[in-house]
Amino acid sequence: MGIKKKIFFTWVALEVVLLPVSIPATAQIVDRIAFSVQPRIAAVELEAEPGMSRYIVASNAPFAVISEGAIGQIDVDIKVHGNLNKTPFGTKAQSPGPKQTCTTSISGSPNIIYTADRKTAAKRGEILQQAVMVEMRYDPAMKPTLRFEAAKSQEALALPTAQTCLHKSS
Repeated sequence: MGIKKKIFFTWVALEVVLLPVSIPATAQIVDRIAFSVQPRIAAVELEAEPGMSRYIVASNAPFAVISEGAIGQIDVDIKVHGNLNKTPFGTKAQSPGPKQTCTTSISGSPNIIYTADRKTAAKRGEILQQAVMVEMRYDPAMKPTLRFEAAKSQEALALPTAQTCLHKSS
């Protein structure tokens, strides 16, 4: 057998012997690499009665609900699943955070009235399957401007969080 064949077979044998060591090492490297995905929040406003705002929200990251131009109490309720015009939503969703919160804005400046701890999607699926409903109730005289941002976005991190209510209104 020639020298080239000996080197080749030695190399292959070494690879086979080290395979049980190299696979776990590679797996650790992959786990340590931060694959960053751009946070996306899709929020669609639904028709609602005065004093209420309803949104269907799907996200691949935690999100914040930001209120502007509202002074007073805002109650936030999360519905993980249900039907929207006889179409089911949330069949592959999870609660993104607390299911009920109550905040009080003491100025009309932008502030965070709800912060999700995690994404809405629990499993792979269509957007409506991964979506939750976010309902906000407030005094009908208030006309807050509401928007959804990634919870870790620079804009959301720079905003104050509204004060927690002493008691929830009914």
